[in-house]
Order: sequence, then C-alpha cells, then structure tokens
Amino acid sequence: MNPFRYRRQFLLTPSRNVDLPGWTTLDIADYRLHAHPDLAVSVHDDEASPVRLLLLGFAIDPARPGLDDAALLAELAATWRGDVSTWSAVELAGRFVLVVFTADDVLFLADPCGLRTLEYTRRDGALHLASQALLLEQVVPLRPSARYRDLLESRYWRNSQEAFLPADATPFEDVDRLVPNHLLRASTGEQERYWPVQDTALHARQGADPAFLIESAITRLRASLAAAADRFPVALPVTGGLDSRMLLAASGPLADRLFYYTLRYRHLHRRSPDIAIPSRLLAARGLEHHIIDCREPATAEWLRVYRDNSAISHLDDWGQIAYGMERGFPAERVALKGNAAEIAQFYLRTDGILPDTDTGRQLARLIPGWETAPAIVASLDVWREKAAPAAAAVGIDLDVLFHWEHLCGSWQAQSQLEWDIAQEAFTPFNDRVLLTTLLQLPDELRSAPERVAFRQIIASGGDDWLKEPINPRTSGLRVQEFLPRAAYRVKRKLRSRSVL
Repeated sequence: MNPFRYRRQFLLTPSRNVDLPGWTTLDIADYRLHAHPDLAVSVHDDEASPVRLLLLGFAIDPARPGLDDAALLAELAATWRGDVSTWSAVELAGRFVLVVFTADDVLFLADPCGLRTLEYTRRDGALHLASQALLLEQVVPLRPSARYRDLLESRYWRNSQEAFLPADATPFEDVDRLVPNHLLRASTGEQERYWPVQDTALHARQGADPAFLIESAITRLRASLAAAADRFPVALPVTGGLDSRMLLAASGPLADRLFYYTLRYRHLHRRSPDIAIPSRLLAARGLEHHIIDCREPATAEWLRVYRDNSAISHLDDWGQIAYGMERGFPAERVALKGNAAEIAQFYLRTDGILPDTDTGRQLARLIPGWETAPAIVASLDVWREKAAPAAAAVGIDLDVLFHWEHLCGSWQAQSQLEWDIAQEAFTPFNDRVLLTTLLQLPDELRSAPERVAFRQIIASGGDDWLKEPINPRTSGLRVQEFLPRAAYRVKRKLRSRSVL
C-alpha cells in the first residue's frame, strides 16, 4: 500500500466488500471499520456498560490530563444517561469522531469544531460513513451534485486559494457532512443540534468577572498543552500572529519538549514577519527555530496522491505546502495549532460592527464570493433556521456560531484533512469549555485592534513575548512583499496548468 493514500482516514460501513489492503479492520455491531494504520483507534466494549464506544482519533480532557483514550472512553460509558448535551463528552478537546452504540441506535459526533471530518450517505437503508466522500466509493457509487458542480467551476472557486463549502456540504448527491455541535442518528440519517441549547451547562453566562475568566482560560489552555505533551511528542508552529503567540507563551514550561518551526511557503522570505518575528522571539529565549522550506515544487506522483485523498483538494497551494512538511516536519510529532481562537475574536466583523445575519444571503456575505453562489445561499438559509434561535437562547451572536461551524468546521477541517498526509494536529482552542469561557468576556476585551484579553493571555507567560509586534502591516512591508507575491501567483498559475 502507498502509506500516503488516505493517510489517517477511515471508512465505517456495513459492507464487507472493501479493498483497502494494509488497513486496520474491526467489526463492531453491524459495522466494519477500516482505518489507515496511522489513525488512532480506541474501543470500549464492556457488557456492564450501557453503551459501546468507538473513538477515531484522540481525545484530551484538560481537567484530567492523565487520562488516556481508553480511560476516557470507560468514564464516558459509565456516565452515559442518553442526553449528549449534558454528557461529559462535550467537554473534551482533541480531534476525533466518537461513535456511540446504544441499545436501539448508533450516534455519531465529533470534536467541538469538527476537525476530524465525517461524511456519510444512506443507500438502501444502510448508513456508510468515512473521513471524506471518495472513500465511500469503495462501497457505493457517487454522483456529482449539479448544485455544487456549478460552484466548483465558478469564478469564486477558480480565484480563491482556499475556497471551501458550507459545513454540511459535499460535491456529491446524497452525501452530507457532519456539522460541528451536531450528532447524527443512524436510525433516521438526520443530524440534530446538541449545542448550544438553552439548558446546557456550557451556555455563555453574562456578568462573570473578566479577570476570573481570563485566568480560567489561561489555566485551561496550559493544562491542554501539558496534556498533549504528556501524550505525544509535540511541535509548535510559530508565526507573527496572535494565536500562535498565545500558544508560544502558554507552552513556556514545555519548551524543552517542543520542536519550534515555521513554514516558509508562497511569497514568504527571510525578512517576512511570519519568519523574522518567530526567529527573534525564540532566539531571545535560547530556543532553536526550524524553518521548513515548502517552496520546492512537489513531484507529480505526490500531487496525484494528494489530489485523490479528498474530493476538494487544494492541490496547488496546500498540497505544495504539505509536500514540504512531509519532508521537513518530524513525523513522530503532533503539531499544536492555534486555529479556532478566532471564534472568540469577532474575526468576521468589519470595524467591530455586528454584521447583518437575518438571511442566508447576508450570512454568505461574510465569506467573499459566497453570495454569488445560489447553492451556498440556500444551504445557509437552512442552517440559519435552527442556528439562529439556538444562538440567541444562550447569548451567542450568530456570526460567531457561523465562524465556529462553517469556517472552523469546513475551511479549517478541510485543511487538517488534507494535511493528514504530512502531520497529525492538535488544536487546543478546539475546546468547548475554553471557547465558551472566552465568549463570556466583554466584547471590548475581545475586539480588534487590541484584543486586550488575548494579549493578557500572552503576557501571562512573560512580558517579553509581547516585545515583538503581532501581525505588523506597514506600507513598506506591503511594497517589499509585492514582487514576491506577484511572482508566486504567476508560478501558481503555470503549475496549475501542468499538474493534472
């Protein structure tokens, strides 16, 4: 088998007619699991427990960092009461799909931001599930969706380096994707929202002391990083950005166990802030900084495998970067990523103004180009119908939940799915407890340009972490980077004509 083909992916199906040589197989209930050997798989199957559990990937409980996946599953099975919204599983961080086999149904749910993807189809009464739709072709035929065929051929898709679909969508007829904060029932084939709901213990409380909330967030973040470092060898990507800096500061006690690195890709050069700032920050503390060069064109064979690992593969951008990572990133380590923190930072707001979110079209305007795609607008109309009252009931603005479920649950999830070919990743902010703690902070402490609360998280690791600017943008820098950016765009267009 080619070890990079469908790396860290899975197929869960009632069918026994599957051709995936070298993969781990496991029969549980009416399903057979096929898992790539680099994907962690854990099972709790105890006759004394009310449920059987299957974990694909890994889970971390920052409140109990000493528990491994097996211990977590045993605790979850013992505390199952039939209601996912109040189950301790919703407090887990990690990157996983969790399958719950009850006496009369099978439930599927994922980590808080859905970073371990799950796509599925129901054919002739049987439910088939996989990391992504192309694996479903092992057991059922796939037919491209007419609605999304137009989108994939659209100007938006051609011109966007990182184009993506709404969280529930795939390019195929009758194939759906599990949306974050939802569970899928095998008995109905339908998704149900389990968070946020009005009676959940994790709702966004009003009036809590900001200092207490910030300290709680710092404690949770440090515990999450320490738990990950105890579980795996870890690596920390460092850039000139805010979220990277928070992880850098919070992981200070783990410095002797971390591999610090920065990816050099696209137009970046040695003086680019995303390379120069990490170098200065790490040098000031005597820490080694590894720069992984991702600019060398990937081989045709690599690009073919990368393309075939996902129906929506960002071949000539993320694929080129992944090629550099596979060659320069230490394979035994898990990358600690700062994504998902933006959920609490009003990332989608212009000048701090609450956007209009009364229709699917208004929501689509939050992502440049989406408004011109009728299929996306229609999908967001459906999503909004149930998301809006759920968000309002607990005091979360709809643009925040949109960011959580569509940017993190689709754009970032797709990125991690594609980069599974080169690395496993853990995202400490992919944690419902941590995110809801941050969402309770007053808007003015989370808003641009200062984002005061997040700078306080950085300062908790030492004021020297703030000596370098965060995401500096100057006219001189823009001029300096113009030619490298233009040259990159030309090379990208030329490569895209020759790759396939």
